[in-house]
Amino acid sequence: MMKAIVLILFSFLFFVGCQQQPTKAIQESVDVFENKTVLMDTRSALEYESFHISGSKSLAVEDFLVVKNPMSKKKKTYQLDPQITDVISRLARRGIHPSKTVYLIGKTKNSEANKKWKWLLSVLEVQDVQMFSIDEIKKIRNGRFAEAEQQSAWTLRSSEELQNELIYKKSDFCFVRWTESKCSF
Repeated sequence: MMKAIVLILFSFLFFVGCQQQPTKAIQESVDVFENKTVLMDTRSALEYESFHISGSKSLAVEDFLVVKNPMSKKKKTYQLDPQITDVISRLARRGIHPSKTVYLIGKTKNSEANKKWKWLLSVLEVQDVQMFSIDEIKKIRNGRFAEAEQQSAWTLRSSEELQNELIYKKSDFCFVRWTESKCSF
């Protein structure tokens, strides 16, 4: 009887011990968009830090403004950084380039910040710019996106005179503050 119990116990342990462990599925991060699409969150820095879509980068208007008259004792006014090559370099470090599709993410699709950025990027020759609300982006592909990679800075094809006309003269109305009637895409 004792031999039978030991034999049954030994057989049970042998059978259980020799079973193959179940295969574990490995989940990998999937780029649901090609590297051609970059996500730029145009909401405030606080909103971005509170919650943002993984893979997006913050693109706050304030980060691209400089004080217009730093020595003035009056209320400070701001303008777009007049060094357009520096602006382009900073955008390229965030992953923006004319060859990319840029998704602007705002509180709402037609938020003022989205409009400002769409205007500036269009005059900087980035043509494929689309505006979305944060809620719309969350629904696209379950909100999973690839991280934008740094790009090389680009040179504008337009003349310096045209750049001054389009960028410097209109940026006060179209980037520092938004004036719908004076700005077009």
